[in-house]
Amino acid sequence: MKLFGAALLFLTLSTGCARSYFKSSNDVYKKESVVYMADGTQKKGLITVDFENTESKFAHKDYIAFIPDSQKTDERLYLGSIKGYSVNGEYFALKLIDLQNTIFDFGSSPSPLTTYLFVKPLNGEDSKMRLYELHRTRKSSPYDEESYYYFMALPGYGYYQTVPMTNYLSNFDVKMSRIVMDCPALVNKILAKTKGYYVVPMGFSDKKRLDVYMRIADEYNHCN
Repeated sequence: MKLFGAALLFLTLSTGCARSYFKSSNDVYKKESVVYMADGTQKKGLITVDFENTESKFAHKDYIAFIPDSQKTDERLYLGSIKGYSVNGEYFALKLIDLQNTIFDFGSSPSPLTTYLFVKPLNGEDSKMRLYELHRTRKSSPYDEESYYYFMALPGYGYYQTVPMTNYLSNFDVKMSRIVMDCPALVNKILAKTKGYYVVPMGFSDKKRLDVYMRIADEYNHCN
């Protein structure tokens, strides 16, 4: 009987642990985390984020579920009060993301699919040009489909505002040189289409494009 009780307890604990997961920054269930609030405070506890399959801001919850340490019940942390969270030492920032314009260059106007999502910062949050990666996982039987999209926050943007990098694929040299116009040396490299400082709509891999954006952002952030 004791063995049966011990086995039942082990099964219960194992099942409870298995239910906690991190699949992407927008698909998290009861993971130990630190949430960074807009007022500068921090909250430690179990975070749940279920934004992964959101296709419309009208279906998007305006909060995340959170169980603070030493408590057993969820509380709602509303998105306007959050800056980001960390799990296992990795930080994810809350940003407004344009889901429609992430793949093709449709222009710079926000689409109806602009919504809050958690993204991975690729450089410092104090940078003049901040870069972010959105990792999405979709269930496509029998496998999970993974995609990566990239965004920028430009000088003068509010904390949550971003723009898809794809908005700059066409006429890249003209558009990007305007953004960094206060750094003449960098402008010259971009307009001259110096190797490593320009991208084209077709023929460049996502990694190669990202390398160019990272190089430009780094040089711009260090430009005097």
